Amino acid sequence: MRYLYAFGLVVLTTALWNPGKSAAQAPVTAYVQDYVQDQDHDRHDGDRDRDHDRRYERDRVPDGSYRQTCRDEHVEGDRLYARCERRNNDWRNTSLKHFDRCRGEITNVNGRLECR
Repeated sequence: MRYLYAFGLVVLTTALWNPGKSAAQAPVTAYVQDYVQDQDHDRHDGDRDRDHDRRYERDRVPDGSYRQTCRDEHVEGDRLYARCERRNNDWRNTSLKHFDRCRGEITNVNGRLECR
């Protein structure tokens, strides 16, 4: 009877204590999941930053010799707008569509923006 009492006490202690799922393991799992989610979040933020950089470059007025004889340069979408001087010293409003595809220099040719 003594052995049966001792055996019951061991079973009861083991059942109540149950080291199979201790509280110490849960934070490690949660930490790993949070770390993975943070990594995914950082990766997406990086994509967003790259998109923002591309948008900034696209909206930025590009360099070129046209800037010596043009003024009021600005970009709207894929079009570069400017007011450029003609040979007869008059000023003309002009624009260049898809300026971001220009592989050469952007120039002012008699009051018109051209990609060379």
